[in-house]
Parts: sequence; structure tokens; C-alpha cells
Amino acid sequence: MAGWIETYALADAAQRMLRVEAWKGRGATNRTRALISALPGLTAVPEVEGLADNWWQSDGALLALYEGEAKVFRSEEATFAALYAETKQRAEELRVTLHSIDP
Repeated sequence: MAGWIETYALADAAQRMLRVEAWKGRGATNRTRALISALPGLTAVPEVEGLADNWWQSDGALLALYEGEAKVFRSEEATFAALYAETKQRAEELRVTLHSIDP
């Protein structure tokens, strides 16, 4: 139960932000790992680190990884990740970073 309220607060905040990109399935986990390495200052939100959801934040950005359903049903295809930005300028900066780490 720990982190449940924080997760909903982060999800609510993300709904008011610009969605930069979203991924599903195996690509969601891989992209999340790449972004954690590529975005300076991206830090885990410790209150929500857990089996179901994980969130990272940095200046003007949120990164979410939803894995709970995937773990329960043992289906990587249920994994979902999304990157959000507070402003259009930050969204463009994040898109540049995404393009730089594309395989």
C-alpha cells in the first residue's frame, strides 16, 4: 500500500503535462533503461519504487513505467511507459534526447 497515494498524485500531475512519447511491451522497459542513463538529473521517486509502478523525475520531466499488470499476468506486452514534459520547450529537448538514443 505504501506509495499508492504518491503514484496517483504523479499520474494526476502527468495528465496535466505534455506526453512526449509512450511505449508498450518489451520496448517500454528497454526505453526506460536507456532514458534513465541518457537524461541527466533523472532520479527515482523513492515513495513509489516498487513492483507495480516506478517513476523518475527531473527538471520539468516525468518518466513512468507501469509493470504491475505485466508481472501479475506474466506478459511483457502489458508493460507501459511514458515520458512527460512540463513545457513545450522541455518536450522538444526530450525529443532530441530520444532521437539521440534511438538504435
